[in-house]
Amino acid sequence: MTATTGSGELDRERLAKVLAMIGSSYDGEALAAARMADSLIRESGLTWQLVLKYDSIAEDAARQLLAENEVLRCQAVTDRQIIARYAGAHEELHAANEELHRQIRAHEEWRAARYSSPVDPLSLAVEKGLLTAITCVPFFGMIVFGIVYLLSIR
Repeated sequence: MTATTGSGELDRERLAKVLAMIGSSYDGEALAAARMADSLIRESGLTWQLVLKYDSIAEDAARQLLAENEVLRCQAVTDRQIIARYAGAHEELHAANEELHRQIRAHEEWRAARYSSPVDPLSLAVEKGLLTAITCVPFFGMIVFGIVYLLSIR
């Protein structure tokens, strides 16, 4: 396992083997092992404090990742709620659209039965008072909501 720094890498396995030699019963060998360990650490660009705090660095990184994970979970919950609201609105728009088409078909059938020639259903609805400003407002509101919904899912 290696610890990466800006200027190099610390071979932790090699450092562990060198540090094991510090326990030698020969003072010269133990001193040489300590100096070699110090040299390995300095060549890698680390300090003894950073090497000994290595686990602390990993714990801090893990805490930060857990915090970011919690934020992402909250965002996912919010996103699901928004999607559920838009899905419900989409179903309402679809139902309203189906109702309008049903009414138009019924009127066209009535018009065809009354007059043997086909007539523009929109102008006939206005003529008969079926299509007024009051009945158009919800229809146009649904169109605007549908456009906003389509733009928001991009």
